Amino acid sequence: LINYDVNRINGLLYDFYHTTGTRLDLFSNSFEQISSGQYGMCDFCKYVQKDPTCKKICSSFDNMLMQKCSASMKPEQDICPFGLMNVVAPIIYNDEPLGYFFFGQMKTLPHFAEPESSFMKYSLDRNSLKMHYTALPLFELEKIKSISNLAEIVLKHLLTENILKFDYDETLQKALTYIDANLDKDLSIKSISKGINVSKSALYSKFHSLLNCTIGEHV
Repeated sequence: LINYDVNRINGLLYDFYHTTGTRLDLFSNSFEQISSGQYGMCDFCKYVQKDPTCKKICSSFDNMLMQKCSASMKPEQDICPFGLMNVVAPIIYNDEPLGYFFFGQMKTLPHFAEPESSFMKYSLDRNSLKMHYTALPLFELEKIKSISNLAEIVLKHLLTENILKFDYDETLQKALTYIDANLDKDLSIKSISKGINVSKSALYSKFHSLLNCTIGEHV
């Protein structure tokens, strides 16, 4: 079980944004957003995502980059379909992934390079795109490297200060161990609760609140 101190995480990432000018978000190991910063998207991304199809394109890109990072278990970076640099870095503790840092929306080219013509058929005005892109600050590659180093320091701070940590639930662990050892037997909630000497209601509550499923679904 992974415990996130969301308020302290949000405060830390907000400070990171004001120091670097770069949005930094924390995602769980199942790619669910944990942080909720007060800064939001840049105006360029807000304009792009006004178009529903372009918003899906952006979401697909983000998911692709996180999946790539999940497979390699090392930082991955790429340019989004609309020309901004994004980076995903894994948060690993004792060889277990606790989550992912996602930061970016960084302009690396001084002039807007139009996306593929297929994107232009949507309700995005070229002049408005260029205007919002021009207003973005330019990030040189050396600066992006420095920001990545700062993000690594933030990551270490999260772990050493127990802002993000593993939790252990003894009852749930007993139940999971019992199930794994008895897959060839009757594994009703009654038999499991009797096998580990825990009430059925307590067992049901643990699976529902911590694993978000019933015992039967888990089996």
